[in-house]
Amino acid sequence: MSLDSLPARMGRVVAQHRDRRGWTLRELAQRSGVDVGALSRIERGERDPTATTVVAIADALEVSIDELFGRAQGPSEADLLAQVAGALPVDAVELRRRVEEAVGVLLRTQGGPSREG
Repeated sequence: MSLDSLPARMGRVVAQHRDRRGWTLRELAQRSGVDVGALSRIERGERDPTATTVVAIADALEVSIDELFGRAQGPSEADLLAQVAGALPVDAVELRRRVEEAVGVLLRTQGGPSREG
C-alpha cells in the first residue's frame, strides 16, 4: 500500500462507516470529539489525522484502527457469535467448546492475549 494513498483510503472508510450509521458529520464530531471541519477534511483525504484523532474516530464508529486504514479484518465478534448461535442445539460441553474457540479467534484477530489449553 502506498503511503500517499493512506489519508484518502482512511477518509473513504470513515465516510462509509458514518454513512452506514446514518450519521451526519456533526453527529460523528459530537461522538468523537473531533471538529466537524477536521472530519470533513479527513473524509476528503485532505488531512492526515494524528494518532489521537484516529483513535477517537475509531472508538466513535466502534471499529478497529486497522479497519479505518482499510486493512483486512478477521470475522467480527457479531459474526463469531452468530456462528456459535447457529450451531444450536448442542450439548453444554460442545457449546462451551465452540464459544471458547470463537473467543480465541476473536482475541487473535484483535491482537489480544491468546489462551491455549
